Amino acid sequence: MPKKQNPNDDDELVPLSANNSASSSPHDASVSKRSLTRYLAIGLIVMVGCYHLGRFTCMLEHQELLEEGHVESKSSGKSKSKKDEADHAMTPAKIAAARSAGQELLSLLDDYYQHHKGGASHILMGKGGWSKGWFDTLGKREEKMIDTMARALLNPHQSVFKIGLIGSSVAAGHDNCRYDNYPEQLIRTWQSVWNAAGMELQVQNAGQGGGCGDSHKNQVWCVQQNVSPDVDIVHYSWSYFEGNDGRNERESLVRWSHLLAKSPPVHFINVNFDTTCLWEKPDENALLNAYEEYGYNAFCMRYALINSLNRPIDRERPAEDVMFEGNHVGDGFHNYTRYYDSSEPDERRDSLGVILRNWHPGPLGFQIISDALSYTYTKALLAALERIERVMDPKTLLPTKNEEAPDAQWWKERPIVLARDLTPHDPLVCDPKYCTVDEPPKCLNLELPTFGYWGASITPPEDDLNPWKGLPQNWQTWKEGEDIRWDKVSRFEISYYEDQPEKCIFPDHCAGIRAASPQEGRVVFKLPKMEVGMIALCVCCGKEVAQAQILDNPYIEIQFNERILDNSTFDLYPEKKCVRIVNDHSGTVVGSTGHAYLSIRLLEGNMEEVTISHVITL
Repeated sequence: MPKKQNPNDDDELVPLSANNSASSSPHDASVSKRSLTRYLAIGLIVMVGCYHLGRFTCMLEHQELLEEGHVESKSSGKSKSKKDEADHAMTPAKIAAARSAGQELLSLLDDYYQHHKGGASHILMGKGGWSKGWFDTLGKREEKMIDTMARALLNPHQSVFKIGLIGSSVAAGHDNCRYDNYPEQLIRTWQSVWNAAGMELQVQNAGQGGGCGDSHKNQVWCVQQNVSPDVDIVHYSWSYFEGNDGRNERESLVRWSHLLAKSPPVHFINVNFDTTCLWEKPDENALLNAYEEYGYNAFCMRYALINSLNRPIDRERPAEDVMFEGNHVGDGFHNYTRYYDSSEPDERRDSLGVILRNWHPGPLGFQIISDALSYTYTKALLAALERIERVMDPKTLLPTKNEEAPDAQWWKERPIVLARDLTPHDPLVCDPKYCTVDEPPKCLNLELPTFGYWGASITPPEDDLNPWKGLPQNWQTWKEGEDIRWDKVSRFEISYYEDQPEKCIFPDHCAGIRAASPQEGRVVFKLPKMEVGMIALCVCCGKEVAQAQILDNPYIEIQFNERILDNSTFDLYPEKKCVRIVNDHSGTVVGSTGHAYLSIRLLEGNMEEVTISHVITL
C-alpha cells in the first residue's frame, strides 16, 4: 500500500506562515552551518534586488530560501533520527501519565458541572449540545475519534497534536480579548493531557472578521492553506454566515479534509439561534449520518446551555431568552469562568461571566465550547490509550496482535485516500465535479492569519520561466491597519490589558496585492497542478466587490497561459467577492514554458483599484 504523501513532498505547495511568524511547516528540522551560510548568502542577494520585485514578492522568495533550510521539504519525518523516534515513541509510562492527566481533567469538569441537568457527560458530550451524542455506544463516529487520537499518540514523527480552525469573527473572538476565545481556552484546558503524553497541543486559529468580505463559501476552498494540511482535527465556525443552509460548504469541507494527510474529522462549532442543533432537520440529519465514519459532528453552544437547565426553552422565540441577551452574566450556575483570579477587579469578573457580548460569544459562552471539546476529545483519547495498552508489547512497543488487526494499523502510516475511496461516492449536496476529487483545492490566501501552504505563488518579474519576463510588474502588497489594533476589543478589556496587547489582540487582517493604474504593469501568478482546472480570483474588501473590480470592469485584462480570457465567461463564484475565471480544463492552452501562469493587468481608462486577496485552484 503506498504511503500517504507528506505535505512537504509536493513541489507545488510552498509554506506560508501566520503573520509571517507562526510555524509555517508541519515539522521542524535542523540545518547544517554550511547550508545555513549558503541560504543566508542567497537570501542577502535576493534582498538586494527587492526594489525590483516589490516587498511581498521579495518576502516570498526570501522566505522560500530560508524555509529550504528549516523544513524537511522532501522527506518529512523520514529524516528524524532514531533518537528522535525513541523520544516520541509511546511507552507504558507515557500511557499511564496521559491516562492520569485525562482522568484528572474529566473529574475537574464533572465537579464543575455536577449541578447542571444530567451532569458533565450530558451537557458536554450528549445529544443536544452535540448534534449526535458521543459514546452512548461505540459507533463509527467514536471509532474515528479513537483512531485519530491513537495514530497521533503512536506516530514517532509527531510531537504536536494540531487542531485547525477556519471561521469568522466568532472564531477570532472579536469583542473579547484573544485570551478568552474558545481556541485559547481549549489549549489551556486540554494541553496538560498531551503534555503528559510527551506531546504539545496546538490550535491554529484562522478566524477572519467579516470586513474582508469572506465567508464559508470561499474559505472552505482554502482549508490546506488557512490551516496546516497535516492537522488532526478541523473546526468550522461560520454559523451566522450560513443563513438557512451551509450544507454544500460543509460537505465539501468534510470530503476535502478526508483527503488531507491525516484525514481529520470536521466539527462544526455553531453559536447561532438554532436550538435544534441540526439533528431535528432531516437534510442536516442525513448529512450527519452520511459522514458518521468520518467523525463529522456539530456542537451548538446555545442549545447546550439551555439543555443544562431544569427548564424548557421557548422554541418560538429562542433568541429572546434572557440568557442570550447582550452582556448577560451567568449561565444559571456560574457567574464567571473557572480561570477568574480573585485578585482581579470586579469588572473583570463580570466580563468573564458574559455568555454573549452581542452576537459574539463572551468568555463564559466560549468556556462551554472549550469544555465540550476537551471532555469529548479526552474520552476518545482515554479509549485510545486503553486499546493501545491492550495490544502493545511493553518491551518492543509494537503490537502483539496480528498486524492486519484493526488496532495494529495505528502503528502504520495512513494509506492515500483518493476520490474513489470517498463514501458516499456520490455526494448529497456538493457538486461532484469539485468535491469528488483526488486532492483538495489549493489556495493563495494573502489575508492573515494562515498556517498552511499556498498553491499559486507570485512569480518574480525576472524569473526565466515568467512569460512576461522583463515587463513592468509593480503591483504592491497591502495589509489593513497596524499590527496592534484595538478596534475589535471592548473598551474595558483595552483598559485592563493595554500593556499586554499580545494577550488581547487577535491578528486577523484583510490583505492582498493591488494596483490602480496601467503604469503598475502586471501581477503574474504561477499556478499549481490542477485536477479539474477551475480558477477563481477573490478581491478585497467587502461582500460584493468582485462585480465592480473584475466582472463589470472592461479595463482589466486577465491572461491564462498567454491567452486573454473573455470576461463575459466569468461568473461570481464561490462568493460574491470572487470571480470564477476558468471552469475546468476544457479549452485550456498549454503555456510555452510547460507551466501554468496567470497574468492580471489594468488597461488605460481603469477607474477601479483592484486588490487580489485569493487565488483558488482545483
